[in-house]
Amino acid sequence: MEKAHHNNERDFEELTYAQQSSSINAQINNIKTQILANAKKAAEEGKENPVPLRIERLKKLIQELEAEL
Repeated sequence: MEKAHHNNERDFEELTYAQQSSSINAQINNIKTQILANAKKAAEEGKENPVPLRIERLKKLIQELEAEL
């Protein structure tokens, strides 16, 4: 599985800037959809709302990106 991830990374680097940007935007939209689905499933199963945890993780990711710029 690690090898497949490595190949995906290499493929991503070979994309044009526009293609990379499109891919990143699609992934961001997927994350939103996944977080909302996770919140719905948590409610159905009587679990705590995971959205605040996911938001904190996204904030941490943004901070990490800003630190690398």
